[in-house]
This record gives sequence, structure tokens and C-alpha cells, in this order.
Amino acid sequence: MVAPGESSSSAVDPKGTKRDFSTAILERKKAANRLVVDEAVNDDNSVVSMNQDTMDKLQIFRGDTILLKGKKRRDTICIALADETCEEPKIKMNKVVRSNLRVRLGDVVSVHQCEDVKYGKRVHILPIDDSIEGVTGNLFDAYLKPIDIYNGERFVVFIFVSSILYSTPFSLLYEAVGICLLAVAGFVLEVAVERCSVSFDRFSIRKGASSGIFLSTITMPAVMLSRLIQISRAIIGHVDRTEEFISMKMQFWTISTSCLGVLISIYCILQNSSKNYVSFSLSKIQNLKFNIICLVFYIGIACVSLMTESSTGFLVIIKIFWFLLHGLASVGVIWHLICTFPFCLSIGEALLVSSGLVLYYGDMTAYTLTKIRLFFLSSSKSDHLHFEEKSEISSIIQGMLFGLLLLFLFYKFFLKIEAQFIRLKPDSQVVEENRANIVWRSVIFYSTLFVMLIMIAPSWMQYIRNFEIHPILWVFNFVFSEPSKRLLLCFYWLSIICVSVLRFYKISKQSKIERILLRKYYHLVAVAMFLPAVIFQSDFLDLAFGAALAVFLILEMIRVWKIWPCWKIIDQFMNAFTDHRDSDILIISHFSLLLGCALPKWMSSGFNDRPLAPFAGILSLGIGDTMASVVGHKYGVLRCSKAGNKTIEGTAAGITSVLITCSILLSLMASTGYILSQPWLSLLLAVTISGLLEAYTTQLDNAFIPLVFYSLLCL
Repeated sequence: MVAPGESSSSAVDPKGTKRDFSTAILERKKAANRLVVDEAVNDDNSVVSMNQDTMDKLQIFRGDTILLKGKKRRDTICIALADETCEEPKIKMNKVVRSNLRVRLGDVVSVHQCEDVKYGKRVHILPIDDSIEGVTGNLFDAYLKPIDIYNGERFVVFIFVSSILYSTPFSLLYEAVGICLLAVAGFVLEVAVERCSVSFDRFSIRKGASSGIFLSTITMPAVMLSRLIQISRAIIGHVDRTEEFISMKMQFWTISTSCLGVLISIYCILQNSSKNYVSFSLSKIQNLKFNIICLVFYIGIACVSLMTESSTGFLVIIKIFWFLLHGLASVGVIWHLICTFPFCLSIGEALLVSSGLVLYYGDMTAYTLTKIRLFFLSSSKSDHLHFEEKSEISSIIQGMLFGLLLLFLFYKFFLKIEAQFIRLKPDSQVVEENRANIVWRSVIFYSTLFVMLIMIAPSWMQYIRNFEIHPILWVFNFVFSEPSKRLLLCFYWLSIICVSVLRFYKISKQSKIERILLRKYYHLVAVAMFLPAVIFQSDFLDLAFGAALAVFLILEMIRVWKIWPCWKIIDQFMNAFTDHRDSDILIISHFSLLLGCALPKWMSSGFNDRPLAPFAGILSLGIGDTMASVVGHKYGVLRCSKAGNKTIEGTAAGITSVLITCSILLSLMASTGYILSQPWLSLLLAVTISGLLEAYTTQLDNAFIPLVFYSLLCL
């Protein structure tokens, strides 16, 4: 009974102390084994940390096995360790343990001694190896083979290819057949590579990543086919884009043949690794015949497609030879990348880089040869390989990258010659000359850089484009043609770069924020820098992207080759923002972020009837990827797959944020009088597929997701 003069919300406990139940919920539980969850910095999922005084109260010793009970009747077993930095009423555990207990930071868990740990009743086997010691039979074939074929990444890629094929008009039938054959070959080869564990280990790919062959095989051809679909709409609408259409068709078959050549080389390695190298058996001859038949059949489809554009017989032969050269070059480049930078790239990432490089520099070579032939023979354009006329900005960007390629080749040749001379000298003399050699190599590097970018590269630009003035002076004239806008934009960029770099570098040194969240801040910085420029200064942004790429390449050369005097500062700064996908040999995160934002913008420089296509990289990386990572890291509980770390909550947040941003951009464009032609159903499909790919892929998402998103936006 409650006394008449007392409130019903208060009572007296057995000790005679009056308690107010209305505020009792705000009090901490006084049980000693009830501890507050805190963040752990280690990656060990089987360990939790407590203060030594807390362990003494609970009579727990270092290394004891304890039982933790969380929410929703969830419990788990961990090993207890002492940590003096942990506050007394708290317990430190990492995200995996918190996910198992269904708790978040600040929640309360109960700690119990676990004297008897029972044996497990079943084992979940992950795809790590084909067998376990003491267990007979092939575990891969018995348990993993039935379910391994249809993982999340392959399912998303199937939807991606199906969406493009559904939108392909009948006039691009041969191209649709070509990408179907590539998709089938990439899918079959990826399954074969990942099932052959012995051969898979020989590739020296990046740890923690799948092969990625299926995704990378169709990514670049899908981009080209999407552009062909987009340009075909212009031709149907009586817009003269014939030259651009023929040029894009040539690029489609060039990149497709390059990918097919790499697939054939991987297939040959698989066949040779499963047999002895002693004899050249009949099966190897049959495999060689099969590869040749596949290559000839695919090139035959390409030639039939190109002959519809009234090509002569001689030109068809030249195109076949051109395709074969690209295929051989791609094979050489991909294996050079894998051997030179071991454990830095997956097979898929190396395939994407090698095919892209061969296509880009092959286009540069073909355009140069065409100019030379026109100069000496003065023949008509119909007698040549079809290439679209380049703008001044694209010629300048291509010229800068051409100069950096020559710098790379020359300096690498110089290092080989220097190494030969060093071998002839005694060790004592080599040690004495080491300091002088460092300075000498730096002088050679900077001198070569100056010659390539100031003399050789501008000469090539002048020959290709016929600039009226020196290309560097043309750049200055272009910038100062609208000084109030472009100089103000440069000042805006420099301000953001200085503030963000100084701030984030200081935070990274103090280790207050986790590395993954710190890296996503740079994605937001990319949005703040590039989004206004795409809207107001589109051409100037193209030039700025090229300049930034050239600067990144030069800095990475200085870091890798240890060019005095600033390579240590660059290396220290770059390593402050690396993750598991980077290595000491090659840091690719900043390249992938820049190119992920730049490539959709560069590819939209021609005909473009989809207003959101130039924003593909900025939206997918700066908005979608950032929101997915932040929300998934903070609030994610339900995982998309058992093998991955991505969560359903993060994926949903990424897709929703991109859709909201697209709606805002389309509304702003419509208010300025822009005629919109972006179907909402196509936009929803593009955002969803790219978001699901980000959730399931183990490849470098900064490289693949913008290209996939751009391809779908062009449909």
C-alpha cells in the first residue's frame, strides 16, 4: 500500500531508502557483470577487452573463455583480455562481435564465466581450399560447387548484360551477338579459374579479391555498346553523327577483341597448368585449334558488322590485322602488370586496365598514322580506319599522357643501363657513389619530364590538331577567356584541396576516425569539387581532369622510383589514406577515384541525350558509395552475403541517396530550360543495379561501378 501523503511513483526499498521509479530507467544497472559496449581497435573477432579491475571483480583471468549475452537472445563466446585503456564499466568488442550479439555502441551486455565450452555440432566450410587434412573426398565438389556458380556478383552482372541487350536495336545485332559471346566466355572461364585453385594461385592476384573475369570482360564492351545505342537514337532522329557512330563501332570491336585475346591467354595457362610441360600432346594441339577457331569466328563477326558501313576488302584486312594487334598487345600488357605489380590487382582489374590502356594508346597511334598517310598520299577519308575528329582539349590530354608514357619508357631504360654499369663496379665504390647516383637519377628524371611535357608532347599535339599557337599557350588562353568563372573555379578547388588535405591528414595521424570513413570524406570532397563544374564549366572540367591525372601519375612515379628530394613526403602522405587494396608497390585508390569521376564525363563529350550520364562517376562514388559505407558501418546489421562485409542497410541507403540526388539534379536542370530525356524506369534500374554491384563485388568498386552506372544511364 502507498501512504496517503506519498506519490504512487515512489516506494521504499527493504533498506529504508526511498526510490523514484519514474527516473529509475535512467540509472545504470548495478550488476557487476553488466558492461557497456565500447569500440575495439583490433580485428580479432574472438577477443574482447576489459579493465583489469573489472576482470578482478568478475574473477576472470587473462585468456579465460567467457559467455556474452546481448539482445534478442543472442550470445557468443570470446576470449577475455585486459586493457588498461578501457574504462572500468565498459567492454571493448569489434563490429563482428557486436553484430553477433545484435548490439550497438553504448548498449549493455552481460558477461558470464564459461567453464565448459562444448564441441561444435556442424562446420560451415568457406571456399578457401579444396580439402581438409584428415577428411577424404573433394569438399569443393561436394559442398561448394553446387552453389558457387550463382553468387551475388555474377547475378548482378547477368542483369546488367540483359538490360543492355534488351535496349539494343536490331541495327546493332552483330554487336549484341559479340557481347553475348564475350559474356558466356568470361563466365565459363571465371568459374574454371576459381575452381582450379592451383592455377588460381599462380596469377599473384590481390588478396581477398575474386578473379573478376566475368565482370571485367563485359564492362568496357558494354560501355561502347551503350554509346552505340545512344548515338543510334541521334541518327534515327536525323542528327548527323555518322562519323562518331562508325568510330564507336570500331572501338567496340577493338576492345572486345582485346578482352577475348586475354581470355584465350588465361585459358591456355589453365590448360598448361593441369598438364605436364614435357610433351606437346595432341590435346594441346586441339586446344590451340579451338582457340584459333574462336578468335577467327569472333573477328569474322566483327568484320561482317563493319562491312555494313561500305568498307572495301583491303580495309577489312587492315581492320583484322588491327584487331589482332590489339589482342596481342592486351595480353602482353596484362601479364606485364601482374608480374611487375604482384598482389596489387585482381585478374579482372588488370584486364580492365590493360584493355583500356591498349585502346587509348592504340587510338592515339592510329590517329597519328592516319594523319601521316593523309599528309603523304592525300587520299580520301573513306580509305582509312574511321576515327572521330578530336577536340583541342582531348588532343591536349592525350598528348600529356603520351609524353608521360615516353617518360616512363625512357627512364626505365635508363635504370636498366645504370644497373648494368653498377654490376661491373666493386661494392665499396657502389656504396660511396650511392648518394651521388640518387641525385643524378633525380636530375635525369626531372630533365626528361621537362623535355617530354614542354617539347615532345606539344609537338605531337601541334601535328595532330594544327594548333595556331603553342598548346601550352592555348591552355592559358582557354583559361583566361572566361577569367571571372574559370579562375574563380580554380581558386575554389585549391581552397577545398588545401583545407581537406590538411584537416584529414591531421585526423589520420591522430587515429580518431576509422580509415574507411576517412577515405569516404574524400569522396564527398570530390562531389563538392566536381558537381558545380559539370553544370557550369563542363569543358574546363575535362581539361582539369586531365591535368589532375597527369599530376597523379608524376607523383606516383616519384614515389615508386624514389626520386629525390620529395619522394618520402609523398610516400608518407599517400600511405595515410591507403586500405587493403593498396600496397607498398602501387597505390591505386586516388587513381581509381579520379578516373571513376572523369571517365563518364570524358565519354559524354560527344552526342549525349541523357543529362545524368556525365554525373555517373560523381553520383555513384561521391554519393552512393559514401552513404552505403557510412550507414553500413554505423548501423548495418544484416549482411548481403556471408562472405562479404556489405550490409543491406548500407546498400539501401546508397541506392536511396543516389535516387534523391538524381531527382534534385533533374529538377534543377528542368528549371533552367534543359529538355530532359531521362526515363525514370531506366534511371531506377541503373541506380539499383550499380548499388547491388557495389554490395556484392570484391573488385575495385571505384573502377567498375561508374562505368556500369554510365552504361545503364545511356540506355
